[in-house]
Amino acid sequence: MKLALVVGLAALAACSKGQGAAPAPSALASALASLSLPSSSPSPSPSGSSGEPPAPAAATCRALRVVGDAKLGEGPLASGQELDGAEWVTLADGASLTLKHTSTGRELSVSGPALFRACRKGREQLLLTRGSVQAGAGMGARPGAEVLIATPVAGVRYGDADFKLVLSDKKLSLAVRAGQLELDSASATPLKSPLGAKETLSIPLGNPDPVALMARCQAAAEQAVATGRKVGDKSAPESLGERASAHVKARRAARSTCTIAAAAIGLLADPAQSAGLWADAARWEGLWETVPRPLRAKPPEK
Repeated sequence: MKLALVVGLAALAACSKGQGAAPAPSALASALASLSLPSSSPSPSPSGSSGEPPAPAAATCRALRVVGDAKLGEGPLASGQELDGAEWVTLADGASLTLKHTSTGRELSVSGPALFRACRKGREQLLLTRGSVQAGAGMGARPGAEVLIATPVAGVRYGDADFKLVLSDKKLSLAVRAGQLELDSASATPLKSPLGAKETLSIPLGNPDPVALMARCQAAAEQAVATGRKVGDKSAPESLGERASAHVKARRAARSTCTIAAAAIGLLADPAQSAGLWADAARWEGLWETVPRPLRAKPPEK
């Protein structure tokens, strides 16, 4: 509407050349100013909202069918409560619950005595210090998606599998009913992997050292950064495909190594030491998750 009025005023001014004096320039300018078009910046929407759709809620795990004595941190854990991995969950002997990922719908059943953290950063991930886990095939499985259950002795990865995992103070036991599990060892000694249907495996727990495991996490994170820098380094002798493959493998190793170290933190009795290592876990995890830039060559010294 305002645009039409502006055009009309301009036309009137042009026509008036043969019909008398045209409006004074100052008058025309005043009219144009009073009818100026709206600016490109949006006006505030009513009620003070930005008008943009709200950001989607971060994925969590919902605790379903909680039975027995279950705690989240120092407080009780009730059915329907959401877990984001910020605190440890403790299940007493005989207690149990089902974890359902709020985004994918994938489910895991955990039985006590157990100590774990679930769904950190919305991931399909379980940090298990002790306890029993039942996983079923089908629900929530997607091509390329992988669940990681990290224990102080090994990382267990799967895309779609039916299995039982039992972690006691002496050993980790696995029994696969269907599908396939990939195993990452907490030590330099590799484990049998993959583990297929009808196969079982028992791994002695030994004496996991959370501090030593965190040092391995740091080394793996730094290796992931180093291989990431080489991907963009055109002077590297390896082909781009080789450099990219090495980086993917290094990131996968860092992910497994650092989640294993994080799961082992639950073994510590000293709250201060536990908090310190948890901060380290977040630091090294943030390191390997970054996309590093190639290092710039130093200019020659003068």
